[in-house]
Amino acid sequence: MATRPNRELTVGEIIDKTLTLVSRSGLPALMFILFIGAAGTVADVFVRKSMQVPSVEAIIHSTAYSLLLTIVKIIASYPLVVSMMKRSGLMTYKGDWRLIGFIGMELLVMLGVIGGLILVIIPAFIFMARWSAAPALFAGRGDRVFAAMGDSWKMTKGHEFPIILASLAMLAIFYAIAIVPPFMFPNLPLPLNIVTKIAGAAANVISIAVGIVVYGLLKTRDASGALS
Repeated sequence: MATRPNRELTVGEIIDKTLTLVSRSGLPALMFILFIGAAGTVADVFVRKSMQVPSVEAIIHSTAYSLLLTIVKIIASYPLVVSMMKRSGLMTYKGDWRLIGFIGMELLVMLGVIGGLILVIIPAFIFMARWSAAPALFAGRGDRVFAAMGDSWKMTKGHEFPIILASLAMLAIFYAIAIVPPFMFPNLPLPLNIVTKIAGAAANVISIAVGIVVYGLLKTRDASGALS
């Protein structure tokens, strides 16, 4: 069977194949967006209520709601990763789902990215790019947590900037909608708040698709290729 080695990525290639993968995964992507949009809206309502009277207890409640939403989002992303891997022809793992490991891996990646943000913004983008293929390696190839993170780190070395630029090109508008209005207007009306949560969920879908596309493009694979 003919194979081709890892090769340079281009921004246009990542964008084109990401949009193709998202369109192929229309139903699971839409279900994820609606579910996470609704969950985010509900969590925001509870956070607002808890913060009406600022206190240490209110801050603890608000943090708990945010953490719970993060866990729910990670759990919901697992079947989406699996679905996208299957639809892209990259799914090789045949074992049972490993949800606990997936949650742990995603939390570790998030902590690394947050650490990059604390240092400066640029390392955070690099960390996101270097670990972008970890979910695909874990859920689609069957790697263990640290193996998936390590292999993603090695696989994406030297390809950080095309990944970052392609991601920013596709995600900028969604993150602008998700972040700017709530930041500028803390008491957004419910309909607008729902729009911001849906935009954030759509950004999550694109981020997941980018990671799968990056994995598919960088792995040595059949010359006929998946993701075509």
